[in-house]
Amino acid sequence: LETLTLDEARLSLTALEKLKALPSLKVLELNRIEFTAGDVEQLRRALPNVKITWPEMTQDERERLERLLKP
Repeated sequence: LETLTLDEARLSLTALEKLKALPSLKVLELNRIEFTAGDVEQLRRALPNVKITWPEMTQDERERLERLLKP
């Protein structure tokens, strides 16, 4: 697996750091992922050989995610 795209999710930094187990991973796309800029920087340090893209969520995207994840 070289490229992984995750979309519309609430994930922890701890969960994403488990991607270290994918030695061939080169690209990680985090679309509409509820994450902070600080978390992304930590993830980049944890996965230095992986290109990580993460556009920060808009308020509309946050509200949509909240609706999707409600029980």
